[in-house]
Amino acid sequence: MRHDIVQDYLISLVTKQVADSRIVIWYDPDGLYTDVLAALNLPDTTVMRYEIDQRYLMDGQEPPLLVVYVPMAHDQ
Repeated sequence: MRHDIVQDYLISLVTKQVADSRIVIWYDPDGLYTDVLAALNLPDTTVMRYEIDQRYLMDGQEPPLLVVYVPMAHDQ
């Protein structure tokens, strides 16, 4: 199996952003990184596409650890 440097880099980058900011919005306008999203396995972190159930995630004192993958451009 080929070692994917880009995938490893993106996972480490998203992991750091979650640790730093807790909530990460990941825009992917061309949908090129859905495989990376599937490989993302962050402890105690919810990874979602498109919609967030705020009742579930926003009920604590601190923001949740969360990555939202949006397969479209930021301005859409």
